Amino acid sequence: MLQKLLSEGVVSDLSRMAEKFEKEGYHLRITRDINVAKDYLRERYKENPDARFGIVASSKDKDLVRFDVKNDFQSTKNVRKGPWYGEPEGDLEGRSCRNLRDCMTEFGAQGLEL
Repeated sequence: MLQKLLSEGVVSDLSRMAEKFEKEGYHLRITRDINVAKDYLRERYKENPDARFGIVASSKDKDLVRFDVKNDFQSTKNVRKGPWYGEPEGDLEGRSCRNLRDCMTEFGAQGLEL
C-alpha cells in the first residue's frame, strides 16, 4: 500500500493524509540526512530515558548502505532483540536501540507490535 501510495499519490492527497496522521498522534518528520534525524531524536527524548526509538528498516532496502545503515543478514543476525529494545542508552556494550547504531529488520521485529 505504501509503495502504491508513494508512486501514485498526488501531493495534495499525501498532504491531507499527513495532516490526518498528525491529528491521530503520529508525528511525521522527513529528512534526507540521517544525522539530522539522529540529532532530532536524541534532543527530543533526552529528558525521557524510557522512550524507545531506533533504526528499523526493510532487509530488502539496498540503498541504506550509503547512509551507513547496515540492514543485511550478516550485520543484523547478532543484534539481540531483548537488549536492543530494552537497554538504556548508556548501556556499556552499546546494544540499546537508542544508540541508533544497529538496525532492526522485519525479521528481528517479527511478532512484535511496533
